[in-house]
Amino acid sequence: MKYIFILLAALSVIAVSPKHIRAGSGSEACVTHCTEAASEHYTEGTPEWSAYFNGCMRTCWMK
Repeated sequence: MKYIFILLAALSVIAVSPKHIRAGSGSEACVTHCTEAASEHYTEGTPEWSAYFNGCMRTCWMK
């Protein structure tokens, strides 16, 4: 059941952001953006938070 939640969290990132996210310049901007976005949806440190964060980082476009 835990893996289903992780999968759903990862899919929600892809569904919400079909285009690459523009988060400013550099990887630090993506980390900040994805941390804040994941924390809006899930409790930090949970598998769901990690899945959302990782999915966000994969789609974050860095200048």
